[in-house]
Amino acid sequence: MKKFVLISLLFVAFHATAQVIDPIKWNFSSTRSGNDLKLIFKASMEKGWHLYDTGLPEGGPISTQFIYEDSTRFEVTGQLQKSPAPIEKFDNTFKMNLRYFSDTVVFTQLIRLKDNQTQSIKGYVTFMGCNEESCLPPNEVPFQFSVADEKGEVPAAGKTADDVPVVSGTQGQGQSFWLFILISFLAGLAAILTPCVFPMIPMTVSFFMRSTGTGKTRY
Repeated sequence: MKKFVLISLLFVAFHATAQVIDPIKWNFSSTRSGNDLKLIFKASMEKGWHLYDTGLPEGGPISTQFIYEDSTRFEVTGQLQKSPAPIEKFDNTFKMNLRYFSDTVVFTQLIRLKDNQTQSIKGYVTFMGCNEESCLPPNEVPFQFSVADEKGEVPAAGKTADDVPVVSGTQGQGQSFWLFILISFLAGLAAILTPCVFPMIPMTVSFFMRSTGTGKTRY
């Protein structure tokens, strides 16, 4: 019992610590012009923490990397831009020169859509944060960019307005009402067949039959 309590306390403490130590926050946004999109990845770091650059040499910390879910729907049209430029410094922990960012950094990537059916660009960013005393385990944060233009419009997926079937509001409400009735009826039948309810049916019928035969009403 004592061992179980100790493990539980350790788990709670670890969970609380994992929630508190989150010094790097990400924000994602995009702008669009025709089929060209500008993807913007902004990282904000708490004081004393830093985020490592992309493309670090092997043997060092985990590099920041942007992984796309389906990169066949677009093509990269430029190099990944970083603002401000990373700081390069010799790291005593890893014994090598490393590049990193402090405070805030904005990564910008230009892409061009290959078709008119893409609704969003999804993926995740992998990264690692450190301070002067310790490093956090590698982390992943998902991102999703809408491909809608500035007017909020998305390219048509091979259909015009005339191809889209129109359902009147009255017809939709009628279908919803009868669908609700059908679901309620099936749910009632399912409830009757449950082990707790089904054995009570003969007892209930017998009870009311006796009440009717004696001419008395019971409460």
